[in-house]
Amino acid sequence: MAVRYAYTEFDSEDAEAQGLQQIISESLASGMFFLTDADSRPAGAAHPFANLWDNGAEPAVELERVLEVRRIALDRLGERSLDEASPVAELKRTLVPIYLYHRYQIDAAAKLLGGVDYRYAVKGDGQVGQKMIDGQQQERALNILLRAISPAELTVPEPLLKALIPDPPGYSDPTRELFPGRTSIVFDRRTAAEVAADLVLAAILQPERAARMNDFSSRDPGLPSFAFVIDKLLKHTWFAAPPTDRSQLALAQTVQGAVLRHLVGLAEDPKVDFSVRAAAEAGLRELRDGLESQVRDSRAGDSSFTHWGLAEVERFLNRAYRPEERPKSMNPPPGSPIG
Repeated sequence: MAVRYAYTEFDSEDAEAQGLQQIISESLASGMFFLTDADSRPAGAAHPFANLWDNGAEPAVELERVLEVRRIALDRLGERSLDEASPVAELKRTLVPIYLYHRYQIDAAAKLLGGVDYRYAVKGDGQVGQKMIDGQQQERALNILLRAISPAELTVPEPLLKALIPDPPGYSDPTRELFPGRTSIVFDRRTAAEVAADLVLAAILQPERAARMNDFSSRDPGLPSFAFVIDKLLKHTWFAAPPTDRSQLALAQTVQGAVLRHLVGLAEDPKVDFSVRAAAEAGLRELRDGLESQVRDSRAGDSSFTHWGLAEVERFLNRAYRPEERPKSMNPPPGSPIG
C-alpha cells in the first residue's frame, strides 16, 4: 500500500487526488493501520496491537502459545543443544533466550490491560478515534500473564540444572547474556525466576497502565480496575495454596517477594497517580491482614517466610512521614502570552 501510494502515476491532479484516497480507503477496509515506534515502545504504551517482536492476531492468545513453545524448548534443552567440544557451561548462555523466550509477548499481552484501540483519524475518513479494550479480553490477558509467574512455568528441569555448571578455567566470558545471581559462580535458579517474574510484574503494575485502568473502570463498570488486578495478583501468589513440592515452594516465595517489592515501589512513588498509590497501599494492607491471619492460625507453609513478609509490609505501612516525598502538582500547558 505504501509503495502504491508513493509511486502510482496518474493522468491528472484530480485523478491523483481520487486515486490516493482510494488507496487509503482500501488499506483501511483491509484492516491495515499504522502506529509509530513512539506509540509502541514505551513501557506504558496503550495500543495492544502495536508491538515489537510479537506474532499472532491476538496478543494474549499468542502469549499462551509462546508459553507452550517455551516449555517444550526448556524440557529439551541439554548437552545435545551444544556443538561438539563446546564447554557444557555454555548452556548457561543458551538458557537465557529460551527461558525468557516470552518476554516480548508479555509486553504485548499486558497492553490489553487498560488498553485503547485507536487510529490516527483524519476528519472525514470514517475511522473511529479510539475505544477501550473489552473487559473480558483484559481479564483473559491478566489470567495468562499470571500463569507466566506460576512456579510450574518458572521451573527449570532438574537435569538441565545439573548441567548449568561454572565456566572452566580461561573460558569465563563476561557477557550480558547470563542471568545475574546471588549464589557466587553456581547458577541461581531463584534469581532467574525473579528476573522472569519481574518482566510480568513490571508490565501489569506499570503506573500509567494502572492509572488508565482506574479511569476507564470509573467510566465503564464492566472494565477491570487496578484494584482488581492487585486482588487477583495476591490471590495467585501470596494467598495461593503453597506448593507441596519444596523446589516449587522456593520459586513461589521468590515471586511473592517480588510482588511485595513492586507494590511497595508503587505505593511510595510520588510520581504515580493518587488512585494507583491508594490501590497499591490497600493491597499491602490486605496482604498484612492475610499474613496476620496465617500466623494466628498457624497456616503458614513456611512460618519464617510468612513472618518476614508480614514484617516487611508493616515496616512500610508504619513508615515515618517524609514531607519531601509529597507529590508535586502537574504543570498546565503554556498560556499567556498567546500567539
